[in-house]
Amino acid sequence: MKLIQDILEEWSIRVSNGMPNPKNPLHVVKLKESMKYLNIPEMVIDRLVNNLGGNIITEITKRDLQTRIVSMGSGLGSHSNLARVKNDNDLSDSDFIKLIKKEFDVDKVDTIKPGSGENKSAKFPLFKWNVDGQDLSITLAGKVTGRGTAQTKDQEMSFLLVLSALQHGANPNNKEEFISTLLDSNVYGRVYDGGKISKKDALGLAAWLENNDDWYNSHIKQCQGFISKIGNKQAKKYVKDDSKLDVNIMARNLYKNEYNSNLDLDKWNPADVWLYYDTSVPKFNKLADLNNYLLDSLGGKGVIGISLKKGTGSVSIINGGKKKTYEIKKIDTKLGKFFSQNVYFEYFGENLTGLSLAFRIFQGSSEELIRGEGSAKGALAVQGKVKLAVIDSFKSGITTQVKKVLGGDTFDFDKKTKEFSLSRKGVTKYKLVQKAYRRLKSKMTMAKGGNKKEYDDAFKNDKTFIDMVNKWAKSSGVAENKVKALISSRFQTIVLGSIISNLSKKELEEVMIGMLKYGKSESDWSSAHFKLQ
Repeated sequence: MKLIQDILEEWSIRVSNGMPNPKNPLHVVKLKESMKYLNIPEMVIDRLVNNLGGNIITEITKRDLQTRIVSMGSGLGSHSNLARVKNDNDLSDSDFIKLIKKEFDVDKVDTIKPGSGENKSAKFPLFKWNVDGQDLSITLAGKVTGRGTAQTKDQEMSFLLVLSALQHGANPNNKEEFISTLLDSNVYGRVYDGGKISKKDALGLAAWLENNDDWYNSHIKQCQGFISKIGNKQAKKYVKDDSKLDVNIMARNLYKNEYNSNLDLDKWNPADVWLYYDTSVPKFNKLADLNNYLLDSLGGKGVIGISLKKGTGSVSIINGGKKKTYEIKKIDTKLGKFFSQNVYFEYFGENLTGLSLAFRIFQGSSEELIRGEGSAKGALAVQGKVKLAVIDSFKSGITTQVKKVLGGDTFDFDKKTKEFSLSRKGVTKYKLVQKAYRRLKSKMTMAKGGNKKEYDDAFKNDKTFIDMVNKWAKSSGVAENKVKALISSRFQTIVLGSIISNLSKKELEEVMIGMLKYGKSESDWSSAHFKLQ
């Protein structure tokens, strides 16, 4: 009886709600861990688990490992990449090794330096050890922000799993029971990522949701709001977006035939996931006919596209009928600190107030052309991206003017003195930007942290500008390539800001509303879809 009591106590500590459930495969994993910790023989553990009817998981998956590492505490946080965890409290390597040895009951943990051996990270150490003949490894990363590709996929796939479960009749008020329902083949068997996902895939997503309450709650609110629009009927398939889906292939081919150009799928229909109530998309001869089919589907039939943004349950239909009327009263052109990147265009007018479009580089390269990103006040996620080249569809020649000041060849860099100077091309570029700033400065306003004197000083003359660059680069410790990339972005944004702020009202309507609608996927040929945020 003492042994049973010890097992139950250890088991209850390891499950999230303190109430072990032998029918929950996730809890069965924790039961095995508890008995191993109490040094119970493997034969006894396997027999007990078999008697419970649980699924024995003999290997620790990357997701299991990350979950277990994070549960060790000490400021360790989850991460978009399953092969690493965040080191939020700057834990030392030696302290992390101590935690691993204690948690996994091992004597040896190897540390592999960044960029050496099997460690693919250029910045963070890889820790490697062996448990019961299985090699385990994890990277201890710094405080990493933003959504990585792996986490984005988790969010999309877990949304589909939650939606399937809710339409199957699962009760979200009891999280433990709901998580267990995700492992029902009638739920996960309808979810597709290329092909049907496996129970192991579902188990991994369930574990991810169990450890991410904010995403669980966000999914539930969004799905409940969505179900209130389309009903409870389960779809035949819940599918992650893929360029190879029949609906995307058809749209691309129809657009090519009609417009003799390549279709940007995200601007036609930016769906992250699709619901198939029909087994497949019927054949159409015109893009308009396909769009009408997708519009009709929004009532809870056919094929439905859904764009996902993290939020609080707001559900809206984009391109669902009558187009919004936009009328610009004015646009504020805003710049922040000189040694930053963005230029912000803040909209005011009918159906526009609160919307903005910001331009900057996204990949950190001096050879990168700036692009736009839309935002709306009160929204938790960006409202769409748009390449600068699109602007020429509304007024030709703008991209060419911006490109004239693009690039890292603006500077020469003395590696001995660590100082920048303007190259021959850089002098020409500087004069173009100087001229653009003179046209812009009376019309621009300052974003938070911005100081107009910085800009005035920078464009007095090229000597003052170079002195400012060198002083800032040395004081901030920014690397050569990053300085070149930042100035390339700032030069581009000043030129673009100068052009936009000097457009006539008619041109402003055409260019800036055109860009906004394109970024929000509201062009005339864009397709109807739900937007959840």
